[in-house]
Amino acid sequence: MNMTDRPDLEIETLHAENQRLKEQYAFMTQALQGSDTALLNQIEEHQKAMEALGHSKTHLRRVIDLVPHAIFAKDAEGRYLLVNRAMAAACSSSVEEMEDALDTDFFNKAVEVERFRAADRAVIATGQRQVIPIETIRFMNGNVRYFNIIKIPFNFGDISAVLGVATDITEREQARLELATLNDDLEERVRQRTAELEAANKELESFSYSVSHDLRSPLRGVDGWSLALLEDYGDILDEQAKGYLNQVRAEIQRMSVLIDDMLKLSRLSRDEMHREPVDCTTLATSFAERVQVASPERRVQWRIAQGVNTNADLSLLRQVFQNLIENAWKFTAKQEMAVIEFGVVEVEGEKAYFVKDNGAGFDMAYSAKLFGAFQRLHRVADYPGTGVGLATVQRIARRHGGRVWAEGAVGNGATFWFTLGEKV
Repeated sequence: MNMTDRPDLEIETLHAENQRLKEQYAFMTQALQGSDTALLNQIEEHQKAMEALGHSKTHLRRVIDLVPHAIFAKDAEGRYLLVNRAMAAACSSSVEEMEDALDTDFFNKAVEVERFRAADRAVIATGQRQVIPIETIRFMNGNVRYFNIIKIPFNFGDISAVLGVATDITEREQARLELATLNDDLEERVRQRTAELEAANKELESFSYSVSHDLRSPLRGVDGWSLALLEDYGDILDEQAKGYLNQVRAEIQRMSVLIDDMLKLSRLSRDEMHREPVDCTTLATSFAERVQVASPERRVQWRIAQGVNTNADLSLLRQVFQNLIENAWKFTAKQEMAVIEFGVVEVEGEKAYFVKDNGAGFDMAYSAKLFGAFQRLHRVADYPGTGVGLATVQRIARRHGGRVWAEGAVGNGATFWFTLGEKV
């Protein structure tokens, strides 16, 4: 009969063995107490410390698992001593798999791992925190993500370690990179557009030179030959013939003025603009005085608002006032008492300047034609001009970031408005 046939004997034997071990432990304890109580105290303190460390680690894990950022503790050799759930999830792993594993188990580039460890060792050696604004990390599964990482020295028990907090900034960084790409593309398009504009400006300059010189030359010739006919053969030409020649010369002069206006209009988009404080009241007054002196017999009531100032290119704004004041002067010529007004009001949150008159006015159905170059709503015989003045006003307003428009009625005057991109 063996022992397995008698369970009661087996239990008795195990009980006896357990009693023997207890007696041996009691004897060793008594011996240690008798010989070296300090050693026993150290053993008990170490046991308590280990239990406390276990409790602290458990509490710490509960806390860090609530944090959405990736948190980890590593030693100088890249061994993970502690990770939270967010860190494990970022590495497509679990807390249990990561703790006591090396960083080489989760990142696929040796160069990358060496960079991590160099930073960790620097923190441990110096005792100074380290902030890495953007860390590019390539995981074993092929994912590439960007993190903002803060590393601080940390004592994990008796192990010198580094504690890290990593914030995933992948979406922000990808948006930044996309924006940088878009900016690069935009800059390239701007460079191309600038080159195209420079080429167009050169062509325009060439055209302007051609207009200024090549067209003026034959005009001067026609005018000169017309004058020669009048001077040399005036005694044999009847009045009708002389009238025809004088009309030819008048049209030549008109063509010359058109050329001048066209050149001025083309230069508006090419000349550099300089904003500075401008006294609009003074500008309006100076042009009012100029036209009044030229025709002192005319009766005009001027209503010019005082203290109107702006910030604009003075030379360009001077052309605006010249064109609008002279325009109002011209179209009130048939009024017994002309009224011309300048002022400024708020329109849709902008400062809107206006020049108003009680002159010939216009049909609003044709208002779209007013600001086109060489467009006219009245006969030259009634109101002379080239039709470039209002086109000039529009171009100058647009260069300042503003706009122009007009209101009027036939026989009841007109109001011309312009803004310069100023918010109230």
